[in-house]
Amino acid sequence: MTVPVAVDLCNQAGSDLWINHWLLQNDASVRADYDHIAANLKVGLNVYSELSNEFWNTQFLQTEEATIQGIAAGLCEATSSAAAVPVNDIIRLGGNFTSPQRVPTRDFEVNDLVSGNLNGSGVCLWKALQPIAANDTNAALPASTNVYWQKVYNASQTTTARLRWCSQRTAQIAAIAKAAFNAVGRSTDAILPVFAWQAVASVQAAALDFDDNYKVIKRWATGPYWGEGVGGINMGSYRSGHFGTWTATEKALYLTDTAACLDAFYANANVAIDAAVDSQVACKKELAAYLASKNAPADSIQIAAYEFHSHVRMNGDNGWSDSAKAGALRDALFNDPRSGAAVTRFLNRYRDLVGGDACWYCRMGLPAPWNTQLDEMDRTSPQMAAVIANS
Repeated sequence: MTVPVAVDLCNQAGSDLWINHWLLQNDASVRADYDHIAANLKVGLNVYSELSNEFWNTQFLQTEEATIQGIAAGLCEATSSAAAVPVNDIIRLGGNFTSPQRVPTRDFEVNDLVSGNLNGSGVCLWKALQPIAANDTNAALPASTNVYWQKVYNASQTTTARLRWCSQRTAQIAAIAKAAFNAVGRSTDAILPVFAWQAVASVQAAALDFDDNYKVIKRWATGPYWGEGVGGINMGSYRSGHFGTWTATEKALYLTDTAACLDAFYANANVAIDAAVDSQVACKKELAAYLASKNAPADSIQIAAYEFHSHVRMNGDNGWSDSAKAGALRDALFNDPRSGAAVTRFLNRYRDLVGGDACWYCRMGLPAPWNTQLDEMDRTSPQMAAVIANS
């Protein structure tokens, strides 16, 4: 929705505003947003300011775009913006190479730079070592280096550049927001810059140390889901708390015995919930240790859950071959009284062990692209009743 509509909604609901700035939004547009917010958002309401969303998530285009911005800004190696040396004239992999073969569809000169997301390698930067003719099948981008291309930066280096650039841009947007609030005599304490990532320890140096932006960022946002719904999957590397709640045998019961399939799901729900919350407890401890190492107040950056609770997607899995029966299972999962008990457990455990801010998010859908989602905001569902009772 537009910023004026969002501000009006927050004023009527008495709710804080969470604004996601599009990744390449320029300073003038950001200032126009905050001029309106400063002039119209009720005093006492906070503004959570997040750059884009989920730029940790390599499935999304904004992740690649943010990475290329970081490379171009010279942040693969720079430890502060003052040390950065911009990388000029980067050519995008997309639109200039076939996919997925990555054969060039245009000519390249010596030292031309190419960046983009190469399947299996991540977002990298290559330099042409010789003139390259369009459609030369021998000159496909390599995983590392060959006689045509030299890999300048690998995915690990460019991820660091992405973290630094996103941290830098978050701080720049915060400065613009504070200037707008100062201009009308409002306290800037209401402005809460957000940095979103699914872990803390592995990225804090790049994100928070960069330009000492730990002094600017006020929220570290994660998505602590439980109940991915596919047996055997546990995305622990992202510290997100995804948890497989069916074995393959249990999941197959959706074709013959919906009740038994439901029982199998909810038999594991408490374990999945506890794993999701425990992952957030670990993030909170890591954040506290980092702040202590900086002699910063323990609450100067707080955990925030920007997508909060279950994510029983039932998508991305060809195992749901019967869409009608999968739909019936989805409806049954959503309306089962045990779903309300699970939500209550999750909310209580999260409040007791993590605290902080939480934005409710619920999605149960059939195979991608989310053909059907049943009454996510239905106030009579057990899940929503539990949320309302515990808000």
